Amino acid sequence: MIRGKYKPGTQSISLDAGSHLFDDDAPVVFHEVTHYWLSKFTNFGSVYSILSEIGLRPDLLTVDPSSIKAAIAALHEEEYMPQEGLAHFMQAAKIFSKGGMDGVKNLEDRLPNEPKSALSHLRFAVSWEEGELLNKLTEKVATLSLNTGLHEAVITNRDSILFDGAKLAAYLADNSNSPNKRFEKLCLAIEKEPKILMSSDEEICERAKIRHWPSMSNRQKAELNNALTAPTKNPTQLTEKDITTLEGNDALMPAIEAIVIRDANIETDAIVGLSEPELLSEIPLMRTIFVYNNPESPCPPDKFPFYSFSRRRMIINGKLPIGRSTTRIFTASGITKISDTASYDYEKNALRPERIFVNPDIIWYKNYNDIRIFLEMLESLDITADWVFMAFTDPHPFRFYFFRISGQPYIHVLVGYPYLAPKFEANKRLIRKENELWKLIKGKEISLNNFFHDMIGVHFLLNLVDMMQNADKHLERAKEFNKHGLGRNEPCICGSKRKFKRCHGA
Repeated sequence: MIRGKYKPGTQSISLDAGSHLFDDDAPVVFHEVTHYWLSKFTNFGSVYSILSEIGLRPDLLTVDPSSIKAAIAALHEEEYMPQEGLAHFMQAAKIFSKGGMDGVKNLEDRLPNEPKSALSHLRFAVSWEEGELLNKLTEKVATLSLNTGLHEAVITNRDSILFDGAKLAAYLADNSNSPNKRFEKLCLAIEKEPKILMSSDEEICERAKIRHWPSMSNRQKAELNNALTAPTKNPTQLTEKDITTLEGNDALMPAIEAIVIRDANIETDAIVGLSEPELLSEIPLMRTIFVYNNPESPCPPDKFPFYSFSRRRMIINGKLPIGRSTTRIFTASGITKISDTASYDYEKNALRPERIFVNPDIIWYKNYNDIRIFLEMLESLDITADWVFMAFTDPHPFRFYFFRISGQPYIHVLVGYPYLAPKFEANKRLIRKENELWKLIKGKEISLNNFFHDMIGVHFLLNLVDMMQNADKHLERAKEFNKHGLGRNEPCICGSKRKFKRCHGA
């Protein structure tokens, strides 16, 4: 299985990009984007999503946080069937298109009982051919299951529904108010008579014996946000004009972008709490260091927070003082230095003064929303940037986009999907350097190798130059390395020219 995690509180998804480099990840992409859609663009899902996000910061609440947690738990439980049923159905349908029912059975055998039960309500349609009827099925079951009247109840009287457990339970007990029950009834009605999918929403709900609720309007979305943020220290005052309606790729772009990125919050994987002497002792072993400047992760002005990856396979999250004791990190050869976008001043096209000492090899953009500030800078300062992209294999969905402004020692790097390329092609400030990858990344090949392996989480070692000269041969070598390892005295496969025992094999 491909590792992934959906975070309803922030409406974001993270997958370990490297864990499935040689796998078909489309089924899991379908699964995770389905979750995103249901929590972002349906009535019930929107209430749950906004409330979850508010509940992330108990210090900003003016009410008892336990009441919000209880409401979040109740709402999550009540939308479980359509959320998991639809997500696993989208996954199963994609698997069926390539592996038939044997592939679907293999998926079911791996599922715990609850998601397997949720999928069972839609299993009758797994073998449907792609086309209008299948599209109608996912559209109608998704929207009609989770389009309840909860938003109206919250807008009218938030306290009586969300902050009173007994009243919320009584409300959700009604078949028309419960997404789980709506889902089951809709699936049963459609299984008996698939042609009802071509009927109106009102007729489908009538056949399923549930009440029809239309999707909330932009005005109601604004009112819902205002109602749910009321019990915080920063309530919103949105109007209908503040709500933007998104469709197609623009609507799903935040979810699709987030899928590409390996979760940056890797405290569970990183060693934390090391003392300053312990951190300093690790400097000679560092291979990659990511210095961030995020205002959401405050740090004393005389220190810098970082993640480092060492030749002992350790990931460390810590803080070190800015001064002589640490400058050797940023002047030593062989250590890849990466900065975040918060370390860059996009009004001046330069590193921020407090981060100049990093002397980075790479400025890392985690998604398209990140790179927009770079593109806006090119326009406002009337400058251009050269760009190229590469992929590990042609069918693989991820692309690695490299941007370089003339005279700059570092490369701006974005990980994204193929559909971003036309956006860059159309940008007059970007000059495509097709077939000139080596000129653009010259001097940073090893840094990019380390970036792929450490920051992005690509699970095999690579030599970028070697790979681009003969990709098939190099990928075969990488697969063999994963299976059998590498001799300790052989050159490391990453291309560093060190012996394996003194590099990634340490």
